[in-house]
Amino acid sequence: MEFIFGLLLLFGGVFSKTLVAENGTVEFQSDDFAPFNWSRSTIEMPDADPANPTDLYDVTDDITSFKPQSNYMAELCGLKRILHDRNAILMSLSRNGLAPRETTCVSGVESAAYSNYMLVITFNAVSMTLPTSGVCNHARLDLFTGKALTPANRLNGEGGLCGSRITGYFVTSSNFLTLEFKQILMAPSSRQSFTAIITPFHRGRCAHDEFRCANGFCVQNNMLCDGYNNCGDNSDEKSCAKLALSIAAIIGIAVGGVVLVALIITCICCRCCCSLYERL
Repeated sequence: MEFIFGLLLLFGGVFSKTLVAENGTVEFQSDDFAPFNWSRSTIEMPDADPANPTDLYDVTDDITSFKPQSNYMAELCGLKRILHDRNAILMSLSRNGLAPRETTCVSGVESAAYSNYMLVITFNAVSMTLPTSGVCNHARLDLFTGKALTPANRLNGEGGLCGSRITGYFVTSSNFLTLEFKQILMAPSSRQSFTAIITPFHRGRCAHDEFRCANGFCVQNNMLCDGYNNCGDNSDEKSCAKLALSIAAIIGIAVGGVVLVALIITCICCRCCCSLYERL
């Protein structure tokens, strides 16, 4: 079984990046091109037109690798990332370690193809302004379940997320995550950075190609031992040394078997040659 898990690490998935326009209702249509709100107004915007390339933001960005794809909020302000598979993604603030020019930047992540899945979020790198008395007064990140930016939907505490470390994990109650980054009384493009791992998961009975985490989450098992905390409790990374040893042992046995067969064939050939020589 462990050998099968090792082979599954070779496979990945496909997902796309899609344009969404701003409006004030936090409502989405059923297709990939839907409005996304972060202003809390009531302005209605039309859907993006797939037939018009100027309306699209990199219509497709297909990846076939088990390594999570990098995404950047600075390039996705007002946009949502559509996930068409169960692979995890990375969400960073920007490519260059600088905060977005916008005072407020909001991005969404939606598990579209697997609408019954939720999202678990962990952080493996954070370098933001330190909080004051537990409150992020200068730069802050907030996570919301669903599309409404309300206190009831906020996954983190009221003080926001900032500082040099964010521990634990956050879980949405739906297939949609909203990230909101704010700069308060700070110069534009200040030094702020973070990288979050966002992984689709579900509870209940795991599928044949899924791994059951210690906390009961089911995640796609091509993410086992990839160096990222996809389960939230890091249980997908705890048996990696054993798995690597098992694969190495299997390879060793296979190579040893080939060598043994070669030696046997060599001995048989030598014996036949000796017998023939004696007859002559």
